[in-house]
Amino acid sequence: MEPKVFQSLKLSYDSLEEDNIKLCFLYCALFPEDYPIDVDGLVRYWTMEGFANNVDNLEDASNKGHHIIKRLKDACLLEELNTNSVKMHDLIRDLAKWITSSSMKEGPKFLVKAGMGLKEAPKENMWEGVERVSLMKNQIERLPTGPNCPTLLSLFLQQNYVLRTIPSSFFELMPQLRVLDLSHTNIESLPMSLSSLVNLRALILISCRDLIEVPPLGHLKQLQFLNLRACKGIRELPQGIGELVNLESLDLSYLSRVTTIPCTTICSLSSLEELSMIGTPIKWAKEGGLEDVKEGTGYSLAELATLTHLYSLDITVTDIDCLSQDSFHRRQLSSLRKFNLQFGKNDMYLIPPHGDKKLCVNGCEYFPPCCKIIQEYADGISISACKGLKRGISEIAGHSLTLRNLVIANCPQVDCIIDNGDVGHNIEWMRLSGLSNLKKLIMGHGSLSLRQLKTLSIDSCEQLSGALFSSNVVHQLDKLENLGIRDCDKIEEIIEEGDNMLVLNNALPSLRHLRLEGLKGLRSICSPRVSFTSLETMHICSCTILKKLPSCPSIQIFKAEREWFEELNWEDGENTKSLFTNALGRRQSMH
Repeated sequence: MEPKVFQSLKLSYDSLEEDNIKLCFLYCALFPEDYPIDVDGLVRYWTMEGFANNVDNLEDASNKGHHIIKRLKDACLLEELNTNSVKMHDLIRDLAKWITSSSMKEGPKFLVKAGMGLKEAPKENMWEGVERVSLMKNQIERLPTGPNCPTLLSLFLQQNYVLRTIPSSFFELMPQLRVLDLSHTNIESLPMSLSSLVNLRALILISCRDLIEVPPLGHLKQLQFLNLRACKGIRELPQGIGELVNLESLDLSYLSRVTTIPCTTICSLSSLEELSMIGTPIKWAKEGGLEDVKEGTGYSLAELATLTHLYSLDITVTDIDCLSQDSFHRRQLSSLRKFNLQFGKNDMYLIPPHGDKKLCVNGCEYFPPCCKIIQEYADGISISACKGLKRGISEIAGHSLTLRNLVIANCPQVDCIIDNGDVGHNIEWMRLSGLSNLKKLIMGHGSLSLRQLKTLSIDSCEQLSGALFSSNVVHQLDKLENLGIRDCDKIEEIIEEGDNMLVLNNALPSLRHLRLEGLKGLRSICSPRVSFTSLETMHICSCTILKKLPSCPSIQIFKAEREWFEELNWEDGENTKSLFTNALGRRQSMH
């Protein structure tokens, strides 16, 4: 029966027409059954394999890959799980495996034993004549000594957590291998035969935490992708890394023992488009510009400016004394499509902002001088544990037009976010956390500030008192959709009760989600005359003296303690109570 069923399903595969799109579809069968395939990761594999034709750079390849994802979903060959992942239906995956099986005379040949609980790899004779092998997500402890794989292009061994050793001759008979993924294994070393993989394009070693060293890579002239992310045992970069003139993507993030980079290594990588060194404590030179780099007398941040093809840069600089006004140039920043620049204390628990262009400053006595230039291009800024900061946005970003997302956390001197100025015009998302001296959001009128704000989250601001939003502030927040406040004991009101009916009638007209937790002093959310016409969900917890709820005709989901709810006062009769009772029951039925 199988051939008949598959022949019918194969019509969708045949309709793809373009060979590279067919390969993209078949590639998805390398992942285990019912496996949620990360979309960006899948597109990256396709790019490593060279499936994206006629593209000039990695960014174009990514865009083309996402277009192919859409084509496959439209053809019902991939199912969307969410915006970030897809999966193959079991029958469609069986179709792909059938097309790539040895019994078929068309298509590439795959050996797929992914996610099957294997403790031993397939015998050497099963590797012969295949183009792609996937043994990912198993419990394989041993690999064959030297499988003869003259046509092998891709090898997936990731997520074999008990794999510790690779035979010394394992790679010797894989002359065409392009993509090798050993991520999330416990390998302690790689054999010297790795250097024989002269056609290798991608070497992926993410979270090989026991890996101590990598063999010299200078012979791998075709290597375009090298990922050593979170290989915490590595003490120094592999020899020959500066000779990889075709390298386009390099990830050296979270290498906690690597502190130095050989002189001119970075600037030798003339094809580099993506560079990530987040969480790696490189001790950059405090002095030196481009001339020193060219002469090989020191390694400094100036090397980064020589990478003319770079479009994505993620880097941590722990010693801010090595940062000068000229560490990052406007021309360099304007050419970057993405960046994540972290200055100061290396802390994995930082609250990151949203955005493609992020600046994070943590645990600094002063702001690095280059931040004034960077903030002109950043769309997300996070400032944490900075003692010198006092007046929020005015000091951080001034009149920046690019800033969309802002985090200010654990800065003990901050007493307001906006100080009598029209700043933060384009901020859409803001989180304020642990600001022990914060007294007000806005001093004065700030008549145009925060007009674009959609999400506001405030927690552990113990001096924030009285009304959170005055009448001067609340009328500016007509686009606010999400509001969350937690552990601010001195807040008494959310919206100041007053006589300005124009303000009250139009207070927070776009608010859809409200979350109030641990507000021990909260006695009122707003005046009884205010109606939150757009509010859909409300979560109230540990607000013990709050006894009234506002009118919310659109409420759908309500979460609160049942005993507290039963003691509420309802000034407008049973109508509002009935709406909240139904919403509370609806929420409980979901559990």
